[in-house]
Amino acid sequence: MEKQPQHIAVFSLAYDPFSGGAEIAAREIVKRLTDFNFTILTHRFDSSWPAREEKANAKILRIGTGSRRDRYNQRLGKFLYIFRSWLR
Repeated sequence: MEKQPQHIAVFSLAYDPFSGGAEIAAREIVKRLTDFNFTILTHRFDSSWPAREEKANAKILRIGTGSRRDRYNQRLGKFLYIFRSWLR
């Protein structure tokens, strides 16, 4: 019987295209652990970014509507990310 790959969920407020220390570490972990499937739940800071994206063995789900007007200071959106990602 073939074993199904295990699934790991990663909750990260900021992820790709942002590249800080935590994002780089998470990206390296996903790249190296090929026996696992990853779902990365992150906040959608900009409406032009895709809501769903697949890279390597990871599904990136950007939560929220995004806003071009006030991209880096979305206090309510960042707060709601916690509940929206939990529901997803």
